Amino acid sequence: MLNLGLAMAGAALLALGAFLPAFSLGAISVTYFKGGDGDGVFVVLAAAIIFLGAIAKKRRIVGYAGIASLALVVFGMFTLSSRLSEGKADLARELDGNPFAGLAMSISESASMEWGWAVMLLGAILAIFGGFVTERWLKDRYG
Repeated sequence: MLNLGLAMAGAALLALGAFLPAFSLGAISVTYFKGGDGDGVFVVLAAAIIFLGAIAKKRRIVGYAGIASLALVVFGMFTLSSRLSEGKADLARELDGNPFAGLAMSISESASMEWGWAVMLLGAILAIFGGFVTERWLKDRYG
């Protein structure tokens, strides 16, 4: 039952992480859920599937939903990271010679990924672990 408890904890972290800050630009923070418009909706749905699968003791469903949620989160992280890099490079090129370039560049430099990603990653890993690791394996390793 410990493995399914880990899966439930992973589902809770996944769902929570979708509502935590994922991106910030200065004082403005955006969650991965984005009010129901973002990919965080799919992460929350995967978390619900993981939780219900754990209650029903369907370990494979839990594990595969964990893998799907991990793929969604990693894809979202890399997409955001590449968009941030491209946006900063484009802004630097477009503002070359502009007297307000320094101000615009300092604002763009404040754009960053936030800690909600780490919570979602941890949740997905716990769900995968809880779905594919057997209770016996856990007892053999950790008593």
